[in-house]
Amino acid sequence: MLHAMDKKIVINAIVVFGIACGLLLIVGCGGASLNRAEISGKVTLDGNPVSTGLVTFVPKNTEKAVVVSANIVNGEYRLKRAEGPAVGIYSVKVSSVQNTGKKLENATMPGLFYEEQAEMIPKPYSGMETPLSTEVKSGKNTADFDIQSK
Repeated sequence: MLHAMDKKIVINAIVVFGIACGLLLIVGCGGASLNRAEISGKVTLDGNPVSTGLVTFVPKNTEKAVVVSANIVNGEYRLKRAEGPAVGIYSVKVSSVQNTGKKLENATMPGLFYEEQAEMIPKPYSGMETPLSTEVKSGKNTADFDIQSK
């Protein structure tokens, strides 16, 4: 039986795997026929740059659009046109899973410890019901997201 923290790790791995599979589908499923655009911006939490994470653009109109994600590095993200979102309106999900500094013992393998991880971005911004959105237009786009935890 999986311990609660083990379940959380498995769920996080499934989410990351699902996003990776989605990105592979985009590349392999005629993504070149989309009217894609370049997008970049900054992501902050309470005014501080989010060190690492993922920004995911989910199309509000699924016709001729796909879900795309960009890595956050030192509070910034960028997608070149070839990998960018198609022109349209998107819900934006932000995720940043970080180590908490706490060591936990593996429930199924006593004596084996692992670093606890937690989502740093508060709900609803990190969930599917995110209030964040942006419109992507042809050419270069900038979309900054300043998330407040309170």
